[in-house]
Amino acid sequence: MSAPGGEHPTPPSPTNVAAIFDVDNTLLPGATSERVFIIYLMRNGHYGARATLATLAALIRHARLGPFGALRTHRPYLRGRREAEVARLADTAFAAQILPRLSPIGAARVRWHQEQGHLVALLSGSPQFLVGLLARHLGVTAVMGAPLALLDGRYTGALDGLHPYGERKALLARRFVAEHHVDLAASYAYADHHS
Repeated sequence: MSAPGGEHPTPPSPTNVAAIFDVDNTLLPGATSERVFIIYLMRNGHYGARATLATLAALIRHARLGPFGALRTHRPYLRGRREAEVARLADTAFAAQILPRLSPIGAARVRWHQEQGHLVALLSGSPQFLVGLLARHLGVTAVMGAPLALLDGRYTGALDGLHPYGERKALLARRFVAEHHVDLAASYAYADHHS
């Protein structure tokens, strides 16, 4: 869009500029936040034989997807757990094990975008409840994590929508851009990997 007289283009409005951040290995170096959460559950006696058997059963039942595909699309370790219980455990694990791993450079970059008035979003294949904790800490309101299905206040172990990984992550990013009328040419994306 040109200014009167056509000499200079009008810069995009900061509200049309987005900064989309991948979480695992971008804002949180090393193991995924979900893996850290599972290790926390195991070390603190919340991941027992039942969760192990459920995970093995899911791997067998969904063998056609391969082990990583099966565990990306199913969360058997959460099956039957109350949403409130998982939220409590996630809060504790986040404060003790996940938050200390937050990249200072990544957090500073999030703050910079916020100061510029840009729309900041987190996009991750980790469960929505974990990504949401990081978003709350960073003051980010746009969160796209793995949506997990609930039935009567308990997790079913299944997804409730698209898992943000690979092409589906790109699809969710495109939906976000369209919904918020983002100017892609003026926007930013941060990730550690093409997937």
